[in-house]
Amino acid sequence: MRAVTTQDERTEPGLLTPDVPRRWAPAVFGVVPPGASRRRPGDIVSVGIAALLVVITALGADDLAAVEVRIFDLLDGFPEWAQTWAEIAYRAGTVGTVVVLLVALLASKRFRLTAIIAAAGALSWVSAMELRDLVDTEPERNAAGLVVDGSVPEYPVVVLAVATTILLVAAPYLLRPARRLVFASLAMGAIGAVFAIAGLPDDVVGALALGWGVASVFRLVVGTPAATPSKTQVDEALVGLGVDVVDLELADAQVWGETRFTATAPDGGAVSVEVIGRDAADAHLLAKVWRSIWFKDSGPTLALTRTQQLEHRAYLLLLAERVGVPVSSVVIAGIGGARETAVLVLREPGGVPLTEVDAGDVTDAVLDNTWHNLNLLHDARLAHGQMRAANILLRPDGTTAFVEFAHASSTAPAERCTRDAVELLVTTTALVGDDRALAAALRARGRDGLAEVLPMLEPAALSTPTRDELHADKGRLKGLREKGAELTGETSVELVKLRRVSATDILLAAGTILGVYLLLGELAGIDWSTTFNDAEWGWVAIAALLSFGPPFTGSVALMGSVAVPLPFKPVLGEQFANNFTGLIGGTAATTALVIRFFQKQGQKVAVAVSSGVLNSLAGGVVQITLVVVGLVITGDEFTPSSTGGKKIVGLVIGAIVIAAVGLAIALFVPKFRALVRARAGPQWDAAEANLRGILSTPRKALMLFGGNVATQVLFALVLDAALHAYGESLPLLQIIVINSLASVIGGMAPVPGGMGVIEAGLIAGFTAAGIPQSEAVAATFTARLFTAYLPPIWGWFALQWLRRNDYV
Repeated sequence: MRAVTTQDERTEPGLLTPDVPRRWAPAVFGVVPPGASRRRPGDIVSVGIAALLVVITALGADDLAAVEVRIFDLLDGFPEWAQTWAEIAYRAGTVGTVVVLLVALLASKRFRLTAIIAAAGALSWVSAMELRDLVDTEPERNAAGLVVDGSVPEYPVVVLAVATTILLVAAPYLLRPARRLVFASLAMGAIGAVFAIAGLPDDVVGALALGWGVASVFRLVVGTPAATPSKTQVDEALVGLGVDVVDLELADAQVWGETRFTATAPDGGAVSVEVIGRDAADAHLLAKVWRSIWFKDSGPTLALTRTQQLEHRAYLLLLAERVGVPVSSVVIAGIGGARETAVLVLREPGGVPLTEVDAGDVTDAVLDNTWHNLNLLHDARLAHGQMRAANILLRPDGTTAFVEFAHASSTAPAERCTRDAVELLVTTTALVGDDRALAAALRARGRDGLAEVLPMLEPAALSTPTRDELHADKGRLKGLREKGAELTGETSVELVKLRRVSATDILLAAGTILGVYLLLGELAGIDWSTTFNDAEWGWVAIAALLSFGPPFTGSVALMGSVAVPLPFKPVLGEQFANNFTGLIGGTAATTALVIRFFQKQGQKVAVAVSSGVLNSLAGGVVQITLVVVGLVITGDEFTPSSTGGKKIVGLVIGAIVIAAVGLAIALFVPKFRALVRARAGPQWDAAEANLRGILSTPRKALMLFGGNVATQVLFALVLDAALHAYGESLPLLQIIVINSLASVIGGMAPVPGGMGVIEAGLIAGFTAAGIPQSEAVAATFTARLFTAYLPPIWGWFALQWLRRNDYV
């Protein structure tokens, strides 16, 4: 038996071009079919290995070994003509290859791919420059005499790192001959870099590792065609296993780490081919680790090899079939083809996914049969893992079948089986409504069984796809719990804690670490016993009084962000209360308070959200404008400080590049573009409508932008008074620039109030402007005492006042 395909079907998607009329543009890029560009789990492993190599080479880069000096002397002693050819090879293999690639991209009108590659190159350049400044090998190498034509070998070799990233990101889009040529050119460039002494061998290895790591990170974000095997490879594997199918095509729905194909048997039956690549073992291991970090239940049993995964998947299906559950029938599982492609061939049970069935066809009998099949699975101690509507088929005879056992597990604990029941209940609720879904669950599991499900009706108990589908209707689970409690006679339902940590916990920890790291760099060498001794308390009092000004001007800006009139006193109270809610709950708590305040004022949620967007946007525009104007006027008065100012500057540059890369991804990657449109579209529309109302009233626009300008000026005046308290001063515009930059950096850090980060930014800015470090530290903490540390106290009182007067 052999796989049957046509000549066209043997074309390799993403590697070879189809038979099209010749054109002058270079034919070096393959066709990437829809769904073929996906994230590759192996890239996560690549990032880990690359990071380890970078750390190892970086630790040894600024500590010259005797062997490195001997290597340098050996290379420096080569004839001039040899070094010239090595320089040519280095430049041709890096810059030359990248230029040729970009020309081919533009000639082929691959503008989206050009943007992706350019964004990857920019990210790599920033990473290489930051690493070079961090390691800083130049002083030691200069002292050791490792100088060639006035410069020392650099760690890492920046040009090589950037070229490596660009070429590795672009390679999967190239035809096989072009891809091989690119890799050969990169190898030539790396060897040329060594012999041209652009870097020592460790420097070259570090550059290659950095470029490889950045490329892997980028591919994880935007996806890569390298994650999807071609039809030719799968066809060869099927031939080797003696499987006879036709119409082999890439399936619409894909699973991370695997590739799904659909086909047709000679008798016309539906066949699915699950291809488990070498990435699949990585995917399962990483998923296991991920679940172990986030959840108390780490998920199905781990299979480390492709063969084990195939056999385990087939074993689960055979067990399910043995206990009477209609599932996919195993045809064969094995490894075939010249590339040793692992495939699992299944005959599908037939039927239509419930996602494609009219709600009227999902009768009570269908619901009962679905629950019956799930109970059979659980009686055999099998857990399905993803009881979604897409994985439940409605067959012509009215019965149901289960497919997709990629997340299933044997000898499953009771909690994992209960998760199946939770997901099936949520799935059927979306199809037939709460009452019928709960009634079916009650018939299938009984009162006690349903009572076991209710405490786990929370997002953490659902699979990721179901959780994403539920995102727009977060209140459904609470309603289900309440109705289920009425059916079971429960007075209250206490949720089971399924998560170990939350994303907020990790972000706050990361932000705190960043703040501490930056702040420690600014506090080096400070004698705290004398820092505040010489304070002029009159200026400290002035700083304290001025610190009450920003809530007033912020109130004016907020009133200008909506077209309807608002009373000033409650708005002022809300601004003071933000100091408390922002400290205890960050941006989420502040946003919730604003939305609640607007609702109490009779406004819609969309207006509240859009006003927040407009106010933040206006504040950002004001800050950027003030920074640009201030830098143009006072830019030559700043000098990077030796205590950490370079870190701050590097962080700002890195943030700008990362923001640009993120914008490019959002604009040019269809999946992310659709996600941004779905999430931000409604808010943007509401903000646009709100903006029209504001712009039609010049007074509102003046309040919006004028209030934000006044707020920045008042914060700068607080800093100015704090500087005067320690005998120092700066021009007000220069202080505004410093404060705005520090606020931008603090806003990026996921820590309430930007604490630690803003302090580091202010100290770095002051020292760069010529203020002695001890005075800069004293002024910064004095100002922050009145603008960040104490305001939550009276913010709490303001929140209580708002509650008593029914404003929130």
